[in-house]
Amino acid sequence: MVVCGHPYYDSVREESRELEKLGQKTLRSRHFPNAGSRSVFMFLGEISDGLNSQQFQKSSEYTLTGRGQSSGRTEIIIEEFLDAVATLEERPYLVLRPHPKNKDSELGPYYREFDMISRTDRSLEIAFAADLIVGMSTSLLVEASIMGRPTVSIVPRPQERDWLPTTAAGITPCVTSRDAIASTLVQTLKCGGVCDFEGVMPFGATKRALAALEQFRSRLNGTNFCREFKST
Repeated sequence: MVVCGHPYYDSVREESRELEKLGQKTLRSRHFPNAGSRSVFMFLGEISDGLNSQQFQKSSEYTLTGRGQSSGRTEIIIEEFLDAVATLEERPYLVLRPHPKNKDSELGPYYREFDMISRTDRSLEIAFAADLIVGMSTSLLVEASIMGRPTVSIVPRPQERDWLPTTAAGITPCVTSRDAIASTLVQTLKCGGVCDFEGVMPFGATKRALAALEQFRSRLNGTNFCREFKST
C-alpha cells in the first residue's frame, strides 16, 4: 500500500498559484465591490442531511443550539455564526455561499442577515478572494485551506473534528462552544492561513502514484511502465 495523496488537491494548489498572480486584493475588489474596507467573512452552507441522517439533526450530543428554534445542523451553525459576528466591534461584510443542494426554503430565512449571496461565482476564486472562510465540514473548507486562506470550522459535536483532514490536524481551527466562536474568528483572521501541510496531505499524487506503479511493474518484468502509461 502506498499513500499517494489526492490529485484534486494538487489541482487546487496549482490553481491557487494562478490566483496568487492576480492577487487576493484584486480578486476581493472584483467579487466584493461593496465591502469597502470591511473584512469579508464567507460562510459555506451545507445540507442538514447525509449518511446516518440523525447526525445532522439536533440531539443531546449537540454543544451548540443556535437560537433555539432550529433542529437542522446547518441552520443551527449559521445562527451561531451570525450571533457571534453581531458581537464583534466592527461588523464584517458577510457572504453566504449555499451548497448546490441547499434550497431557498432551508437558508432563505437567513439571506437578509448577509450582505451577499454567492451561487454562481467560481468556488475556488471567490474563496481565495474572501478574508476568512467559515464552514462546518464541507470540502470547500479544505480547498480554501490548501490555498492558504484563513479558515474556521464550527461544528455542534466535538467528534466532528475528525470529519475533515484539516480540522483533525489543527490546520483549520474547529470550534464547538458558543463562547469561543467570536474570539476564534478574530484570532484566525489576524493570524492568517496555514500553508504547512507536510504529513497531513502529501502533494504530487500523480507523480507518486506513477512511481509506485513503475516500481511494482519493474519487479514483474522490467518494463518501463510510466512510459507505456503516458503513451496511452
